[in-house]
Amino acid sequence: MLNLQEITKTKKLYEIKMPDGTELTLKMPTQAMFQKIMELQDIGKDKPLEALDSIYQMTTDILNLNTQGKTYDVEELKSTLDISICVLVIQDYFQSLTNILGE
Repeated sequence: MLNLQEITKTKKLYEIKMPDGTELTLKMPTQAMFQKIMELQDIGKDKPLEALDSIYQMTTDILNLNTQGKTYDVEELKSTLDISICVLVIQDYFQSLTNILGE
């Protein structure tokens, strides 16, 4: 029997260490989140101010995929992470994802 519960529990996608030292393991995104990451690139071209909020929201959504059960909210990230750090997280997560999908 193919046990998807076991596969999804043991498959690690991405690990990140937060500024406070918390280490998170993130699961693969859903298709909807993957599409949001791709759409985020287009938002910044036409509506840069809207992109700022979208960047913080996407970073929050990514971090909330952690297997440790820790939850983050947008306001918390806005007060603790610089926008450039959020962009770096999104880019690196997306790159890791595309590397895994390409294997």
